Amino acid sequence: MGPEIEIIKTWSGWYSDSKVLAAGVTALHLGGMLLGGGFAIATDRTILRALKRPLPLEPQLAELASIHRPVMIGLGVTFGSGLLMLVADLEHFLTAPVFWVKMGVLVLLIGNGWRLRQTARCLETGPTDPIRWRGRLRSAVIASLALWFLALGLGAALPSF
Repeated sequence: MGPEIEIIKTWSGWYSDSKVLAAGVTALHLGGMLLGGGFAIATDRTILRALKRPLPLEPQLAELASIHRPVMIGLGVTFGSGLLMLVADLEHFLTAPVFWVKMGVLVLLIGNGWRLRQTARCLETGPTDPIRWRGRLRSAVIASLALWFLALGLGAALPSF
Protein backbone atom coordinates (compact mmCIF):
# COMPACT_ATOMS: atom_id res chain seq x y z
CA MET A 1 0.00 0.00 0.00
CA GLY A 2 1.39 3.38 -1.02
CA PRO A 3 1.83 6.36 1.30
CA GLU A 4 -1.02 8.21 -0.48
CA ILE A 5 -3.48 5.43 0.35
CA GLU A 6 -2.29 5.40 3.96
CA ILE A 7 -2.82 9.17 4.24
CA ILE A 8 -6.35 8.83 2.83
CA LYS A 9 -7.17 6.00 5.24
CA THR A 10 -5.79 7.97 8.19
CA TRP A 11 -7.77 11.08 7.26
CA SER A 12 -10.93 9.04 6.70
CA GLY A 13 -10.54 7.47 10.14
CA TRP A 14 -10.02 10.82 11.86
CA TYR A 15 -12.95 12.34 10.02
CA SER A 16 -15.37 9.51 10.79
CA ASP A 17 -14.24 9.20 14.43
CA SER A 18 -14.47 12.91 15.29
CA LYS A 19 -17.76 14.75 15.14
CA VAL A 20 -15.90 17.96 15.96
CA LEU A 21 -13.55 17.54 12.99
CA ALA A 22 -16.42 16.62 10.64
CA ALA A 23 -18.48 19.57 11.87
CA GLY A 24 -15.50 21.92 11.47
CA VAL A 25 -14.88 20.84 7.88
CA THR A 26 -18.59 21.14 7.10
CA ALA A 27 -18.64 24.62 8.67
CA LEU A 28 -15.70 25.65 6.49
CA HIS A 29 -17.51 24.28 3.44
CA LEU A 30 -20.71 26.15 4.21
CA GLY A 31 -18.78 29.26 5.22
CA GLY A 32 -17.00 29.29 1.87
CA MET A 33 -20.34 28.99 0.09
CA LEU A 34 -21.76 31.76 2.24
CA LEU A 35 -18.80 34.05 1.56
CA GLY A 36 -18.60 33.47 -2.19
CA GLY A 37 -22.29 33.03 -2.83
CA GLY A 38 -23.32 35.83 -0.51
CA PHE A 39 -21.17 38.41 -2.27
CA ALA A 40 -22.19 37.09 -5.69
CA ILE A 41 -25.92 36.98 -4.94
CA ALA A 42 -25.96 40.47 -3.41
CA THR A 43 -24.16 41.86 -6.44
CA ASP A 44 -26.38 39.93 -8.84
CA ARG A 45 -29.43 41.51 -7.22
CA THR A 46 -27.92 44.99 -7.48
CA ILE A 47 -27.15 44.47 -11.16
CA LEU A 48 -30.64 43.15 -11.93
CA ARG A 49 -32.19 46.21 -10.30
CA ALA A 50 -29.87 48.55 -12.21
CA LEU A 51 -30.63 46.86 -15.53
CA LYS A 52 -34.30 47.83 -15.18
CA ARG A 53 -33.26 51.46 -15.63
CA PRO A 54 -31.53 52.99 -18.66
CA LEU A 55 -28.87 54.51 -16.40
CA PRO A 56 -25.18 53.79 -16.88
CA LEU A 57 -23.96 50.70 -15.04
CA GLU A 58 -20.54 51.98 -13.95
CA PRO A 59 -21.18 51.71 -10.18
CA GLN A 60 -22.56 48.18 -10.50
CA LEU A 61 -19.75 47.11 -12.81
CA ALA A 62 -17.20 48.49 -10.35
CA GLU A 63 -18.87 46.52 -7.56
CA LEU A 64 -18.84 43.39 -9.69
CA ALA A 65 -15.09 43.80 -10.22
CA SER A 66 -14.52 44.39 -6.51
CA ILE A 67 -16.23 41.17 -5.39
CA HIS A 68 -14.12 38.89 -7.56
CA ARG A 69 -11.56 38.31 -4.81
CA PRO A 70 -13.97 37.38 -1.96
CA VAL A 71 -15.97 35.16 -4.31
CA MET A 72 -12.80 33.34 -5.36
CA ILE A 73 -11.65 33.04 -1.73
CA GLY A 74 -15.04 31.57 -0.83
CA LEU A 75 -14.86 29.11 -3.70
CA GLY A 76 -11.32 28.18 -2.68
CA VAL A 77 -12.39 27.44 0.90
CA THR A 78 -15.37 25.48 -0.42
CA PHE A 79 -13.16 23.52 -2.81
CA GLY A 80 -10.55 22.71 -0.14
CA SER A 81 -13.08 21.63 2.47
CA GLY A 82 -15.05 19.71 -0.16
CA LEU A 83 -11.89 17.85 -1.10
CA LEU A 84 -11.40 16.91 2.57
CA MET A 85 -14.99 15.61 2.73
CA LEU A 86 -14.52 13.71 -0.54
CA VAL A 87 -11.33 12.02 0.62
CA ALA A 88 -13.00 11.07 3.91
CA ASP A 89 -15.60 8.98 2.04
CA LEU A 90 -14.38 8.33 -1.49
CA GLU A 91 -16.51 5.23 -1.99
CA HIS A 92 -19.74 7.09 -1.22
CA PHE A 93 -19.09 10.29 -3.13
CA LEU A 94 -17.47 8.87 -6.26
CA THR A 95 -20.45 6.57 -6.82
CA ALA A 96 -23.15 9.16 -6.02
CA PRO A 97 -24.70 10.70 -9.16
CA VAL A 98 -25.69 13.77 -7.11
CA PHE A 99 -21.99 14.41 -6.43
CA TRP A 100 -21.20 14.45 -10.14
CA VAL A 101 -24.16 16.69 -10.91
CA LYS A 102 -22.95 19.10 -8.21
CA MET A 103 -19.44 19.08 -9.70
CA GLY A 104 -20.96 19.87 -13.10
CA VAL A 105 -22.94 22.75 -11.58
CA LEU A 106 -19.74 24.12 -10.00
CA VAL A 107 -17.98 23.99 -13.39
CA LEU A 108 -20.94 25.87 -14.90
CA LEU A 109 -20.83 28.38 -12.03
CA ILE A 110 -17.15 29.10 -12.60
CA GLY A 111 -17.67 29.34 -16.37
CA ASN A 112 -20.61 31.68 -15.88
CA GLY A 113 -18.52 33.81 -13.52
CA TRP A 114 -15.93 34.16 -16.28
CA ARG A 115 -18.70 35.07 -18.76
CA LEU A 116 -20.05 37.64 -16.31
CA ARG A 117 -16.64 39.27 -15.88
CA GLN A 118 -16.01 39.35 -19.65
CA THR A 119 -19.43 40.90 -20.29
CA ALA A 120 -18.84 43.52 -17.60
CA ARG A 121 -15.45 44.38 -19.09
CA CYS A 122 -17.02 44.83 -22.49
CA LEU A 123 -19.72 47.10 -21.06
CA GLU A 124 -17.04 49.19 -19.32
CA THR A 125 -15.36 49.92 -22.65
CA GLY A 126 -18.58 51.09 -24.31
CA PRO A 127 -19.75 48.39 -26.71
CA THR A 128 -21.23 49.24 -30.11
CA ASP A 129 -24.46 47.41 -29.19
CA PRO A 130 -25.08 48.15 -25.48
CA ILE A 131 -28.61 46.69 -25.51
CA ARG A 132 -27.26 43.29 -26.57
CA TRP A 133 -24.51 43.40 -23.94
CA ARG A 134 -26.93 44.48 -21.22
CA GLY A 135 -29.07 41.48 -22.16
CA ARG A 136 -26.04 39.24 -21.96
CA LEU A 137 -25.21 40.66 -18.54
CA ARG A 138 -28.79 40.03 -17.38
CA SER A 139 -28.72 36.39 -18.54
CA ALA A 140 -25.36 35.81 -16.85
CA VAL A 141 -26.63 37.30 -13.58
CA ILE A 142 -29.79 35.18 -13.66
CA ALA A 143 -27.67 32.09 -14.37
CA SER A 144 -25.39 33.02 -11.46
CA LEU A 145 -28.33 33.20 -9.06
CA ALA A 146 -29.74 29.89 -10.24
CA LEU A 147 -26.37 28.10 -10.14
CA TRP A 148 -25.47 29.27 -6.62
CA PHE A 149 -28.79 28.03 -5.25
CA LEU A 150 -28.60 24.80 -7.25
CA ALA A 151 -25.08 24.09 -5.94
CA LEU A 152 -26.26 24.69 -2.38
CA GLY A 153 -29.30 22.46 -2.82
CA LEU A 154 -27.29 19.64 -4.34
CA GLY A 155 -24.75 19.92 -1.51
CA ALA A 156 -27.54 19.64 1.02
CA ALA A 157 -28.97 16.60 -0.76
CA LEU A 158 -25.64 14.83 -1.23
CA PRO A 159 -25.37 13.16 2.21
CA SER A 160 -28.78 11.54 1.65
CA PHE A 161 -27.80 9.86 -1.63
